[in-house]
Amino acid sequence: PVVKRDNSYYITHNFLKESNPAGAIFLDESVDLKYPPENIVVHGHNMKNGSMFGKLVHYKIDSDTSFYLKYPTISFDSLYEDAQYVIFAVCEVETDYHHPNYFPFIAYTSFQSDADAAEYIHSVKSRSIFNVPIDVGPDDNLITLATCSQTSKSTRLLVVARKIRDGENMQKLKDDIYATTRIRK
Repeated sequence: PVVKRDNSYYITHNFLKESNPAGAIFLDESVDLKYPPENIVVHGHNMKNGSMFGKLVHYKIDSDTSFYLKYPTISFDSLYEDAQYVIFAVCEVETDYHHPNYFPFIAYTSFQSDADAAEYIHSVKSRSIFNVPIDVGPDDNLITLATCSQTSKSTRLLVVARKIRDGENMQKLKDDIYATTRIRK
C-alpha cells in the first residue's frame, strides 16, 4: 500500500503507523489523488533486502537494459483510478543545492505551464541512464518514484514514467520499449 501524511512520518513508520526503520512507500505530501497533479511523486526507502524501493537500484546497476525490458511499466491504482505508466527516464539527481547535479524534482509536481512540464521532462531525460524513444509531452500525466541512491546521502534515484494514453498503439509502445539503449553507467 501507498500512504500519505507529512513527508517525514512514513520515513520511520510502516503503513500500519508502527515505528519501523524501513518506513513505507508514501505519496509526497503535496499530492491529492482526488485531484492528482500532473506529476505524482512517490517516495520510498532503498532497502538492501530489496523491500520498499530496494529493487529500483537494478535499473541503475544492471550493465544493460535487461531489468528495464523486464519491468518497463508501473501500475498505480487508487480509489479514484487504476493506471499504467511507461518508464521513460531513470536518473540520479542531487538534493544538495551546492552540487552541480542539483535538481529540485520535488518542486515539479504541478506545472504552471507547458514550458514547465517540458523543462521537467527534458531535465530527467537528459540525465537518464537510458535513451527511451517514447514520446512524452506537456499534456501527459507523470509519476516519479524517488528513493535514496547508494552514491551519497543527498543523491536520489528517480524512475520517471508517463501514463499510458487512452487508445495508445500498444504495439508501437512495445517497439519503443525494445528500442531502449543504455547510454550511461
